[in-house]
Amino acid sequence: MNAEIWEAIIHCDPAYDGKFYYGVHTTGIFCRPSCKSKKPKRENVSTFKTIDEALSAGFRPCKRCRPEEMRRQAVPTPRKKGEMMQNAEKVYWSSLNHKGWILYAAVTSNGLCCVTLPNESFEDLTGFVQKHIPDAMLERNEAALAPYLRELKEYLEGKRQQFSVPLDLRGTPFQVAVWKSLLQIPYGQWTTYSDIAASIGRPSAVRAVGAAIGANPIPFVIPCHRVIGKNGKLTGYSGGLELKSALLKLENVRLPQTG
Repeated sequence: MNAEIWEAIIHCDPAYDGKFYYGVHTTGIFCRPSCKSKKPKRENVSTFKTIDEALSAGFRPCKRCRPEEMRRQAVPTPRKKGEMMQNAEKVYWSSLNHKGWILYAAVTSNGLCCVTLPNESFEDLTGFVQKHIPDAMLERNEAALAPYLRELKEYLEGKRQQFSVPLDLRGTPFQVAVWKSLLQIPYGQWTTYSDIAASIGRPSAVRAVGAAIGANPIPFVIPCHRVIGKNGKLTGYSGGLELKSALLKLENVRLPQTG
């Protein structure tokens, strides 16, 4: 068993589900990599490429993670031994704990592609990767994420106003246009949804702009929190209005007076 597979097991990494299974000799049970059961000792583990291999070896499916259900899911598997590890795009991830907020972040070779909000989980990060980079191998890598998380931490501490890290924007052309427009909103200032729609040449697409802003995969860095309603009030934010208000307060944003 190589280090990459063992890391997937001990971190319950759902990005590897369907790509291999592991059996625990002391229990006679086999699981998905994402299983939340107590982690076994490495010397007690065997891995299998398929469910049938695990069953043929005498292991029973785990009642917690139900690996047999993977038969009904369209999860790509390698056609040749080792092909999965050799050809898959690598996406690295790590996490940041800021005053009780747990944020997960992922990067590709092109830059930062995803940051979760405090009300989101690691499963939200893996879900994004599986949707937008479906053949990727998600691997924890503190060193690769260090410069990204450092800038994010500095921003949340009020010590940074601009980000310098590269971004890898994964979305539709319309979404990417909206996100790039958000990047032009200066620190400490605000704009409206209709202003963003106008800035991309789609003044009548305010509702679609709102949906694209809500799908922003890199909050904080792409400052969707700086967009407010036309009446000057705070409106929908994926992380909740309390977080949106906190970020605007952090930047000392002066909102318009509303009656």
